[in-house]
Amino acid sequence: MSEDHIMLKNVRCSFPHLFKFPEINGDIGSCGIILLIEREDPRLIALRADIEALSVSKHKIVLPDDKLCLREGKHKRAEYGDLMAISTNSKKGEYPRVVGPGRTVITDASQCAIYPGCRVHAKFSLWAQNNSWGRRINAELIAVQFAGDDEPLSDTYVSEEDALAGFGDDGDDFVNAGTSGAAEAAFDL
Repeated sequence: MSEDHIMLKNVRCSFPHLFKFPEINGDIGSCGIILLIEREDPRLIALRADIEALSVSKHKIVLPDDKLCLREGKHKRAEYGDLMAISTNSKKGEYPRVVGPGRTVITDASQCAIYPGCRVHAKFSLWAQNNSWGRRINAELIAVQFAGDDEPLSDTYVSEEDALAGFGDDGDDFVNAGTSGAAEAAFDL
């Protein structure tokens, strides 16, 4: 592993865009993920030091927080609360490596267990931006791996277990999978 790579294990994630480039205001964006880490996590001390050192080295100043990949989570989204958020993106036009069991590479979104709120291991590198878009310290996502379940961050996420609950081998169990009596009557079930 390169010394330039940072590996964070067992952190929560949000907005995992790993297999499809998101469209943002009509423009095609980069794949990426937001990493969420407890503000008391001792790894933040080293990460902040790396960010500050890169900022001073490349920009000759410590950039303000709104120009850094590491920010107070609550300033990005209310549901992040007291967590710190690290915005990571892959290089423009490239996909990050999504690592599966046994260090296999997952290339199909349907095989990926990552969802908003789950725990992941992530590898990224810091880089200094200085162009017409401004000066910043960004994080390039290199690889990410599902590390475990946690509370989903979105009401739209349904686990595989919950999605399959109520289905049986005979077709009759579908009626009992949470339909109301009104729905049954409307469809003559």
